[in-house]
Amino acid sequence: MPTHDEIFAKVKETLVDALGLDDDEITPTARLKADLGAESIDFLDIVFRLEKKFNTKIPRNELFPESLFSSEAGFAENGKVTENGLVELRSRLPHADKAALEKLAEDPRVENVEDLFTVNMVVNFLHRKLEAWRQDLNLNSVAELLAAGQALEYWNALVLDWSICWVQKWIACEVD
Repeated sequence: MPTHDEIFAKVKETLVDALGLDDDEITPTARLKADLGAESIDFLDIVFRLEKKFNTKIPRNELFPESLFSSEAGFAENGKVTENGLVELRSRLPHADKAALEKLAEDPRVENVEDLFTVNMVVNFLHRKLEAWRQDLNLNSVAELLAAGQALEYWNALVLDWSICWVQKWIACEVD
């Protein structure tokens, strides 16, 4: 599992390529639109590049929920995010900066929603996604082994691998 810093480095590289920016312009707190100049079409390109870079699938609207404030969604009224809209944002963007969400609650104009989309939000999103994928993979692997009645074989293989490693280290010590 990559660390937060490793994910940031890959996200930074992706944004440099996608937006044609210099390395030093990409900071964790940089807002994608206001600070880095990303436009609507760039968000699609960014998602595509992140999928390739991290070898994962990011369903539409998962990272950047564009349809959240359409007129039929009911989460905005008279140019302001409603209380239900704020609840929905917190639910759909658990990776967003909490301080930015609180700032939006204080000044709930719809145009302020784009300030939630920072470099760090993207990093947090990917960190959560990769961690969930890793946990799911581990749980599924064990569950499949148990379902197939192969838990004993799995344990034996693990002990055998450990034993071989121990013997190899012991032999290496004896030779020196």
